[in-house]
Amino acid sequence: MNEKLKTVLVMLSLVAIGFLAGFLTHRNLTSHKIQRVAALKSASGFEQQLMSEMNLNDVQQEQVGPIIAKYAERISQASQEARLLRRMMVDSMHTEIKPFLDPAQIEQLDRFSSRFRTFQKSYHIHHDSLRTGTAQ
Repeated sequence: MNEKLKTVLVMLSLVAIGFLAGFLTHRNLTSHKIQRVAALKSASGFEQQLMSEMNLNDVQQEQVGPIIAKYAERISQASQEARLLRRMMVDSMHTEIKPFLDPAQIEQLDRFSSRFRTFQKSYHIHHDSLRTGTAQ
């Protein structure tokens, strides 16, 4: 093999390795960020994240811990209720617009809704498993 070809192959290999390393690093960082955000959805995750962010000493943890726990539970419940309300609103919207759609459009709407609900369900199952530590 001549030297120019070897040099080109080495350069292409380095670029490919750099691209792969960057991709894997980005994927890892994104995954960690998603896990942190997902943990905020549960009362215990919200509580732990907030306590950790504030760097409370032992006395402060004892003083504010019960207050944070009380509100963390309320916030978690409000999030679940908002999800349910959003689903009910979407269902109502579909009921109202379907009379104006032709059969093909109704089928498209139903497919869209099915994909969206499947995504939402898998999203919540995945993040619930992250929160409880049962993720694979």
